[in-house]
Amino acid sequence: MKNKTPSVVIIAVLTVITIITWIFYEVYQTLTTPPPLEVSQEILAPITPAFDSQSLGRLQESVFFEDEQITTLTLSLPTTTPTPLSTPTQVITPTPSEEEATPTPASAEEQTP
Repeated sequence: MKNKTPSVVIIAVLTVITIITWIFYEVYQTLTTPPPLEVSQEILAPITPAFDSQSLGRLQESVFFEDEQITTLTLSLPTTTPTPLSTPTQVITPTPSEEEATPTPASAEEQTP
């Protein structure tokens, strides 16, 4: 006679497996989702479509740089200068002429001591 496992045990094991799987899924989802962004209400406020001349006036009074100031700002930034590559110099060696290359036999007068 075969011993059959009770159906209550099978249901309990499947329930435990389901709960463990659910917990791991929730932990994974919590670790991978980015946190919600908190944006201030000032930024979320709607923009009024009316023309605001006061804001336009404040814009003209804002900081303004003259052309000379801009060029001095760009000139004061550190710049990298490329290092020149050394060019190989050609060494010119004198080539012997035909007269110098041919040895002349010494005359009999020069050989006498």
